[in-house]
Amino acid sequence: MPIHINLLAEQRALEEERRRDPVKRAIWIAGFLVAIMLGWVTILQLQIMNAGSTLVRTAGNLKVVEAKSRNATAALRKTADMEQKLIALRGLAANRFLWGSTLNSLQHTIAADIQMVRIKGEQSVSLPAVTPGAAKLARPTGPVERLVLQIDAKDFAPATELNHNKLISELVSTKAFAEQLRKKDPVTLKERLPSQPDPADPGRNYIPFTIECRFLEKQHTL
Repeated sequence: MPIHINLLAEQRALEEERRRDPVKRAIWIAGFLVAIMLGWVTILQLQIMNAGSTLVRTAGNLKVVEAKSRNATAALRKTADMEQKLIALRGLAANRFLWGSTLNSLQHTIAADIQMVRIKGEQSVSLPAVTPGAAKLARPTGPVERLVLQIDAKDFAPATELNHNKLISELVSTKAFAEQLRKKDPVTLKERLPSQPDPADPGRNYIPFTIECRFLEKQHTL
């Protein structure tokens, strides 16, 4: 019977022993764990980068939304202001001062030796001043309407008669004016110039004067 001799048996045994060496296995296991850890760190880093990009995009979108919100708020505020002005204008139109009746009464006002040359009406509307820090009212105050009627006239009476006072008395006593003129200084003498010849009749002299009629202020509501 032939005998088989394996000359590499010893070398194989040494290799098998080295393969079974626990230190080597520990190194391989540690290397594997390190590889897993590196992979996990890499994944976390990618997730962080992705989250950072998402945050930047979200912040940009938030700025756009905030800008649109500010524009919408400004538009709503402007619309409310326009609506308030429209309501005020409608109130003014409904309660406006009628110059026709006043001028009609004026033409029937007679003062001897006085000739009216020019009549000028001034109408102004203003919103009341708002005190800083004042509490807001439940209902805002409406605009204030002010009316002034200016009359330029010629007084052909002697200067000593002060004939313009007669016209002032006539205006104050006229019902149409008395009901609408303010209580304090309703009609005042604004200007009175020296006597001068009348261009239409150089033989006559007249005294130019101007009076103002101030009507009651109207407080409109919104």
